[in-house]
Parts: sequence; C-alpha cells; structure tokens
Amino acid sequence: MNSLSCHFDHEGSLINLVIINMANFKSLSYVIQLEAAGVSRQQAQVHAQMLQQVYDEEHSQYATKADLQCLSNFLENKISSEIADVKALINECKQDFAECKKDFAECKKDFAECKQDIAECKRGFAELRADIASIKISHKYLIWIGGGIATMCASAIGMCVSMFLYSLK
Repeated sequence: MNSLSCHFDHEGSLINLVIINMANFKSLSYVIQLEAAGVSRQQAQVHAQMLQQVYDEEHSQYATKADLQCLSNFLENKISSEIADVKALINECKQDFAECKKDFAECKKDFAECKQDIAECKRGFAELRADIASIKISHKYLIWIGGGIATMCASAIGMCVSMFLYSLK
C-alpha cells in the first residue's frame, strides 16, 4: 500500500509529490519461511533485503492509482485555472469591443458633422464666387460710368476753354 501526498501552489502548480512506498512484500515472513526451509537467519535476512530492494526499484517505475489521482487533481486544478484565465480574457475582449463600438459611433457622429461643415463651406464658397462675379460686373459698370463722367468733364472743360478763348479775341 502506498501513502500519497500532493502539494500545490496558489496557481495550482504541483510543488511536491511525496510517495511513501509501503511495499506489499513482507520481508519478515519471507525470512521466517527461509529459516523453516533450513536457510540460516543471516542468509535469509540478506535474501529478504535484496528482494525488498529489487521490489522497491521495480515498483517505483510504475504509476499507482494514487499517482494517477494526484495527477488528475493537478490537471483539474490547472485546467480550472486556465479556464478562469480564458474567461477573464473573454470578458476583457467584450469590454474592449464595447468601447470600440462606442468610439466608432462617436467617429461616425464626428464624420457626419464634418460632412455638414464641408457642405456649409461649399455653400459659403459658392456665395463668395457669386459676390466676386457681381463685383466684377459692378466694377465694369463703375469704370464705364466713370469713363462717361470723365468724358463729360473733359467736354465741359473743352467747352469752357473754347468760350474763354472766344472771349479773349
């Protein structure tokens, strides 16, 4: 019969596995049987010790039910820990995704506002172009009117000069 002791750290990792091999080989009864068969006590004890050593070496290579139970407990703890970590990561991803959706909605709103601002700028530029075209036309009329007034002034001066010269004669 084996006695098993498993120790895990706070993350569920196996720290120490202690197996005390309580072999089923009963060396005392073996010694008694050898003595009854005529073997000396000293030789019987050496036989029993050697068989115990071989038995222990051979059986230490094989997993026992207790070894498998310990490993099962370790794996269950490790899997539970990993599942908890994955769930935490999934929750973080969900929160990040919700924040991204919120940011995207804000960006869409800002983009719509930019489109409105661009449309207003286009209307403002169209009005500015119309005003500039109007000023160009008005400027032509002002030049034409100014030219007419200048012509009338020159004619008036010309008439005044001719009257003045006529009076000098």
